[in-house]
Amino acid sequence: MMGRSVGQDDKALKEAAQWFARLNARSVSTASLHEFRAWRRQPENDAAYGMVETVWRGADSLQSDPDIQGAIAEAMERTGRSVKGTRREASYGRWVGTAVVVLLAVVLFGAGRILRLSRSYETAVGEDRLVLLEDGSRVRLDTDTRLAVRFTPTARQIELLKGQAFFDVAHNPARPFTVQAGSTRVRAVGTRFDVRRDGDQVRVSLMQGAVKVASPATSGQSRVWTLAPGDRLTASPSAQSLHKADVDDDTGWMTGRLIFHDIPLASAIEEVNRYNRGKIILNASRLDDVRVNGTFASGDATDFISAVTGLYDLRSSRQPDGSVVLSPAGSSSVNAS
Repeated sequence: MMGRSVGQDDKALKEAAQWFARLNARSVSTASLHEFRAWRRQPENDAAYGMVETVWRGADSLQSDPDIQGAIAEAMERTGRSVKGTRREASYGRWVGTAVVVLLAVVLFGAGRILRLSRSYETAVGEDRLVLLEDGSRVRLDTDTRLAVRFTPTARQIELLKGQAFFDVAHNPARPFTVQAGSTRVRAVGTRFDVRRDGDQVRVSLMQGAVKVASPATSGQSRVWTLAPGDRLTASPSAQSLHKADVDDDTGWMTGRLIFHDIPLASAIEEVNRYNRGKIILNASRLDDVRVNGTFASGDATDFISAVTGLYDLRSSRQPDGSVVLSPAGSSSVNAS
């Protein structure tokens, strides 16, 4: 929901934490249950209560978190109580100690402190990973990718720091789902799309639904693009372009494939190298721009090397560091230049 203030978010979190404590008491009246259901019908309240429940489920790990420990100590200092004394008051069940952590982390420190509970995910070279987010959205990380996830009661925020990820977003208009990749920002509600970041260049490919992409134009003004299924937007600080594309090519990595349609050999080698620690080095600059077509396994460069050496009269030489140099068949040197 746009236009909501941090104070409004904080209010919803505080009320959610209070309801959490009331509903975990020894007895709850029917009137209280009716009141709770009415309160939770508001989307921001429902999201806030879901966050409190999520924090509660992870409270065992949170109690050892330095940020949470500091928050608890500061809260107890404000209220003139000690953590030790509070734990002695929890005489009728393990959940009370857990609830104390939740209430201190959520009620006393609000939305700003909750952002400390953000998560980050990453993959190594050649690895991919599927992550299920707390709202039901799914994120598939490609090779050598890192992203950060921050959820608040009214927003779902992802920052793609590097690499590529596919997003299958759970529908929730009350909590917009945004992906920030450098200066490019993608906003969705419930949809499926792929984002790739290579330094300052970002590519957004939409498979299903609709997204809005804000990216700075060359004039310095931010331009907003609305993508439809099959659209691919490429944006950088110097240029942006939107066109129809075979977006299945952009997501071939999800099935372990690299799909090349008439792309320069040098670009194809760069793509293969993303998935392999042993890099391919082309020692024949005259071939940089020759076109490559084909489908290859993303994690194994063997077939790709075999294909290009046969097509372009190259020979391959594996180096001690694991790299493979491709040189003209008649050349005696294997040094990359």
